[in-house]
Amino acid sequence: GLFVLGCLRVFTAGCGASYDAKVSGKVTMDGAPLTKGTVSFHPIAGGAVATGTINSDGTFTVKTATTQGLEPGEYKVTVVATDPPPPSADGVDLPGVPITAPEFGRLDSTPLKFTVEAGSNNFDIPVNAAPAN
Repeated sequence: GLFVLGCLRVFTAGCGASYDAKVSGKVTMDGAPLTKGTVSFHPIAGGAVATGTINSDGTFTVKTATTQGLEPGEYKVTVVATDPPPPSADGVDLPGVPITAPEFGRLDSTPLKFTVEAGSNNFDIPVNAAPAN
């Protein structure tokens, strides 16, 4: 029995996927809470992406599919938030207006990187506002 516990704590390769890490935190933009959007944790080593919805106070909790939590490891993080599109007069659907700078929403350009450890993780995620057109 002791070996199983040790295995869970150390996350040795032989244990298989273990979603023992929990990640929550707060997203801020220019010092104020970001009030909507999605946070995604992409494992650098490959595997399931964990996502969380940003609440109106800027807080979020991520989970992998239906599992609460995610695997410990290195993650790149993307944040996507858009305002609803303005109503269009001519019936053409306009895309939503991005709130956050585009580089935060793309895996190849996001500057956000976090190390998730077993247990509870709390990350403050600062993002920049999208430049005005």
